[in-house]
Amino acid sequence: MKEDIINGLIELLNEEKYENITVKSLCKKCYISRTTFYNYYKSINEVLTEIENKVMDDIDSIYREYNYQSILDIKNDDPSPVFYEMYKYIYNHKPIFKYIYGDNCPKSYYKKISASIYKKINVLLSQYMTTHQVKDASKIVGGFIISAGNDLIEDNTSLTPIQVSIMLKNMIKDFITNKDIYFNK
Repeated sequence: MKEDIINGLIELLNEEKYENITVKSLCKKCYISRTTFYNYYKSINEVLTEIENKVMDDIDSIYREYNYQSILDIKNDDPSPVFYEMYKYIYNHKPIFKYIYGDNCPKSYYKKISASIYKKINVLLSQYMTTHQVKDASKIVGGFIISAGNDLIEDNTSLTPIQVSIMLKNMIKDFITNKDIYFNK
């Protein structure tokens, strides 16, 4: 039942502004009574917080589980496991990411998830680059990650999560290998 409520809220978040969603409209969407809703949650905000926390936890879990291999050791035609799993997760959870990337998402949450992604990029790049180089490279890499994720969500690309992850990995590899050419100041 909790999963139905979560999915119902995700659908509503993609249809209307958060502040316009009521317990009544969510219950109608889920075909449940208000009593059933309150058996699981105290408020819509509690459901949204659970969704947001799960996304952050899932992303952190993917990063911890798959970020074990040096990006320089991966062959050019192979995806980076961490990037592939991340894009696969985004692709398989399109409705929630449509909300995150959309106009209805509070800017504070979008900033929170973006900051988490940039932090992970900085940790990865700092193994190979100076602080200044990391700062410049992470802006480009972060922009690519967010843009490619949005394209996957909106079906604006014919690329698969594997292809996107290979492109990202090769871009980062190129930045690391040629860091003194790209980021020489």
